Amino acid sequence: MKKVFLTLVLAAFAFAANAQFVVSGNLGFGVKSGKLTYDGTRYYTASAVPQLDKQSTFGFNLAGGYQINDKIRAGITLGWGFDKVKSENGTPIDPTTVASTDVDKNNHFAVGVYGRYNCWTLNKWTVFAELNLGIATRTGYIENTTGGTTVTVDDPKIFAFQAAIVPGFAYQVSEHVAFDLYLDFISLAFYNEKTTTNVSGKEVVLSTSEFGLKIQNNSMSIADWNSAVRMGVSFTFELSDLY
Repeated sequence: MKKVFLTLVLAAFAFAANAQFVVSGNLGFGVKSGKLTYDGTRYYTASAVPQLDKQSTFGFNLAGGYQINDKIRAGITLGWGFDKVKSENGTPIDPTTVASTDVDKNNHFAVGVYGRYNCWTLNKWTVFAELNLGIATRTGYIENTTGGTTVTVDDPKIFAFQAAIVPGFAYQVSEHVAFDLYLDFISLAFYNEKTTTNVSGKEVVLSTSEFGLKIQNNSMSIADWNSAVRMGVSFTFELSDLY
């Protein structure tokens, strides 16, 4: 029994030492701002129709997997994102003066699995299709400041599931490094989202589902899954390369 166990351990170690592991990731960030002026004077819209004054976003996705053969790769994914939206609101009586300020902060978290199939390779270029299965959550709150008093209200909580087939291109820079380009805007996807809101101490749940070929941005706005195009880097290695 000891010999069998030792043989299995040695076989597993030998497999791991020669296996091709892949670590990849991508990140995104941006700032968006808006301003309304009338005859050179700054105007602020009423709080009922808040005006976007400044939005900042940041997010990243990490993936770790195993290159099964020249065609197939499989692994797990992890994503996190943050966004902040600031809106300054006026009043119908005096739209040139800020009456209140809203700051909406959200955190996004996603986890899933993926499988990639290399459809076609020419020199350093590869065309692939990647299947992604994942769940994601979004939580946040709004800080409203009026007359020097700040009130915090929780945003609706979102739980989502998505299954998507995304095409893309990979360019092999070196033996171990490749650049990836994901064309999210033409993905075939199924998406389900549940939004939970607390109304008078009771939970109100809105559930929506979508399925189809997306010739546009994905609906899921969690952890940068709504991007039209994503760029990333893949690093392929064997354990023997590390020592």
